[in-house]
Amino acid sequence: MDSLPILETSRLILTPLQLGDAPAIQQLIGSISLYDQPGNNRGFWLATEWQRNGYIREACVVINEYWFETLGRCVMQVPKAASNDRSRSVSVHEGMRLVGTEAGHFVCGAVLKEIWELSRDEWRQRAAVV
Repeated sequence: MDSLPILETSRLILTPLQLGDAPAIQQLIGSISLYDQPGNNRGFWLATEWQRNGYIREACVVINEYWFETLGRCVMQVPKAASNDRSRSVSVHEGMRLVGTEAGHFVCGAVLKEIWELSRDEWRQRAAVV
């Protein structure tokens, strides 16, 4: 997948990392990425001290819009560690549904992986209501 454009919300600037960003990399509070891989289209992390402020949900709104509307993708599948309740709550909030589980490897080690899915039509229906 090509490099993402700079996307913005009222509080966030989502910009692809560049080589010149290396000196300031320790100042990052989080990251969100899109992938063109079956079962793995979006991933994110956020430093613990910045969690519970709605930043990930806010970033997901614009990144999902880019995925569905700009890239024209029909489905987004998102893997997550089954034990990661906060990550699961983001998917539930977005209206995603659990479509499968399998063995997975994450930063925390080998754990059960859940695959969550949202179609473009489902996303559009939810976006129209909000």
